[in-house]
Amino acid sequence: MNTSFFSAIVFSLAFAVVLFAFSGPIAVLLGASNAVEGQINDASRYLCAYAIGIPAVFLVNTMLSLLQLEGKKKIVVVLSLCVIFVNVSGDLLNVFVLKQGMFGMALATSTANITVCVILIVYFLHCSRMFRISVKGFSKEKLFMIIRNGLPSLTYYGSIVVRTAFFNYLILSMLDNDTLAVMLVINSFLIIVDAD
Repeated sequence: MNTSFFSAIVFSLAFAVVLFAFSGPIAVLLGASNAVEGQINDASRYLCAYAIGIPAVFLVNTMLSLLQLEGKKKIVVVLSLCVIFVNVSGDLLNVFVLKQGMFGMALATSTANITVCVILIVYFLHCSRMFRISVKGFSKEKLFMIIRNGLPSLTYYGSIVVRTAFFNYLILSMLDNDTLAVMLVINSFLIIVDAD
């Protein structure tokens, strides 16, 4: 567990830094355009706010898998409800009080993920019978095994990002109602097919 946990920290921090540093170009790659005033800025701010929570997302995914191995399905459900409650509360606060737009929505999502991450870290530090978080358990060999085993998934999800960017480009370059309707159908179909 320790190698997975610390690998998730390192890779997620690297991913978050890249997303934060290149949020503008990434927003354009994913389809943001000057055709709509402020769209690139809004999308870039959204990505920056979302980047804040990326390490928490990686760690939550790692720890939830371990929690399920412990047979703690009720805790997983409670944590899912916690994410929903914090995210929706943050969204409502953003819409009605703070009025921060897309940035606020992403910040609410990041806050929800960070909240659950903190709860899980406390659980694994104090309550887990099977797994403990400790720097002592880190192993370079296991790290390289994780990287080698994760490359197919990285390739798969990378291809989804490229596909999405390509579809966004098509939609923006041929924007009319018929094209938009067809692309929405294609996108919906691909989401269903990609569902694991």
